[in-house]
Amino acid sequence: MSPTQLEELVQLIGGDIYKMTFLREAIPVRQRLVLTLRFLASGDSMSSLSTHYLIGCPTVCHIIHDVDCAIWKNLKNIVFKKLTISDWKKISKTFHHKTHCIHCLGAIDGKHVNIQCPPNAGSTYYNFKGFHSIILLAVCNADYEFTYIDVGSYGRRSDGGVFSDSLFAQCLADGSLNIPPPELVVEGGPRFPYCFVADEAFPLLPNVLRPYPGKANCSLAKKVFNYRVGWPRRRIENTFGILASRWRIFRKPILMDPLNVVKMIKATVCLHNWLRMSDEDYVPPDLVDREGENGEMIPGTWRQENRNQVTAFENMLETQQNPSRLALHTREMFCDLYNNEYALPWQYDHI
Repeated sequence: MSPTQLEELVQLIGGDIYKMTFLREAIPVRQRLVLTLRFLASGDSMSSLSTHYLIGCPTVCHIIHDVDCAIWKNLKNIVFKKLTISDWKKISKTFHHKTHCIHCLGAIDGKHVNIQCPPNAGSTYYNFKGFHSIILLAVCNADYEFTYIDVGSYGRRSDGGVFSDSLFAQCLADGSLNIPPPELVVEGGPRFPYCFVADEAFPLLPNVLRPYPGKANCSLAKKVFNYRVGWPRRRIENTFGILASRWRIFRKPILMDPLNVVKMIKATVCLHNWLRMSDEDYVPPDLVDREGENGEMIPGTWRQENRNQVTAFENMLETQQNPSRLALHTREMFCDLYNNEYALPWQYDHI
């Protein structure tokens, strides 16, 4: 983060973290912000920051939580705007240009955020993978920016249940997301709906596409479909990878109260989007996955950084489901499209 960006951030959130006291000189706003950014970006412990800044550990804790709340309060309306039909269509065009995916509005994924066992929590946060967590559900666009997040669900809850109970799923079901209506893709063909893509942890819905199950027994056409929707799905994988790479608080289990973990996640997501929109150097080209000349995937450096390391992010569990006939028909339509009119020359080389 450049000095100019730091000063801009001070101006945005300074009013909510300014402290006035008649007993002693208050810690300046800029120092409060710098301390919090160092905590999030380096993953240092609060005791280490206390020693470095010569501030009591309880004070460091209060500063970090206050600044996290101020970042969310002042940046959320800047980085999370209510999208119109025109906005969704722009996102779809970007996905088409960068991932060859038709009518894609975003990629959905969720992660279990590894936390320490809260006192007297019992098995509330204990998940199927054997550790305590809260769940971060997110949607991103093709530029690695989060467009929606839902954070705070107990780790013991089923992943399908977390998605079904989320505000995003409810808005998707009642039509309040302003999603564009179905449109023609091929002259004289059927109208294709605008959809989100997700992995096996999410249900197949009329506006949510997931891969065909049973990779070993899939037909060639289904394998092509899985390959084509795999590219936009990697966008959300890379977005989480960028988050863990740039904000190293996520490089290990988080030793905080669950409520404070939620505040911290919201703050880092806001900072991620804010820097992604204003700083080209925040995501170097080699940090994320890239497409080679013949359609092969060149892994981003974030995958190498996270390899053989314990991080706070763990994948969600595959969802068992009974999709509707409309959802199955929608997936078949896209499968046929990617194997005929919108087939790519190299797609059969990577399945």
